[in-house]
Amino acid sequence: MIWDASDANPMHRRLPAEVVSRRRADKKPKAAETTTDEVVVDLKTAITLKPEARTKWLSKACAMVEQGKVKPTDLYDIVTNRKFSGGLPDRVGRKLAGILRDSFSIFSDKQQRYLNSTESPVPMHLAAQEDEEAEEEEAPRPKKKVPREEAPVTATIPEITLKEVEKVPKKEKQLPPGPVVEAPKPPPVENREDEAKRRKLEEEADNILGALVPGLADAAPPIFSKADANRRRSVSRSRSISSRTAR
Repeated sequence: MIWDASDANPMHRRLPAEVVSRRRADKKPKAAETTTDEVVVDLKTAITLKPEARTKWLSKACAMVEQGKVKPTDLYDIVTNRKFSGGLPDRVGRKLAGILRDSFSIFSDKQQRYLNSTESPVPMHLAAQEDEEAEEEEAPRPKKKVPREEAPVTATIPEITLKEVEKVPKKEKQLPPGPVVEAPKPPPVENREDEAKRRKLEEEADNILGALVPGLADAAPPIFSKADANRRRSVSRSRSISSRTAR
């Protein structure tokens, strides 16, 4: 179209519109996902498996029952058959019992009671023991009480007793025991005065006799009073005591 400047119609001045087509891409159908976890739930197939392979088969069969692909009664009939569960090693039997215990809800109450009974070929009691042992291992063990190290007992003497001991005077050295010697006791004062009077009287009597009878004083033996005898005895005793102590 030729544009004319004298043409005042604005519609004649527009550019031709471009034709744009939008097409939806056809989605290719996805290939069906192949599930490799499915197994054949059949007694003949399960019996032909080795003991170690039976544990894997049972775990997959339980998953299929939970998904609704297999009936619980079919799996129950296989599990309770002694050809499948009997004559297996204890280790394999414990694994089978553990798998069934994890998927116990897929069975009915009656089926669960039979599986837990002693008539069941599956050793469910072994799985229960393993669960208890696992719980005991997971539970925190009580810490052992460590005996506290007691400080050595030291005898402490208070300061008061030490001060009292210092105040006590030291005892003098005791001499070895020996014979006890008593010192002679001096005569009492009254005896001394009486003795002096007697001596005076005796001397006066001697003088009178000597004056009356000349030569009598020289011939007569000396007169000794009792006081003189006692005095001599005391002197002799003191001498003997002093000689013993000197030895």
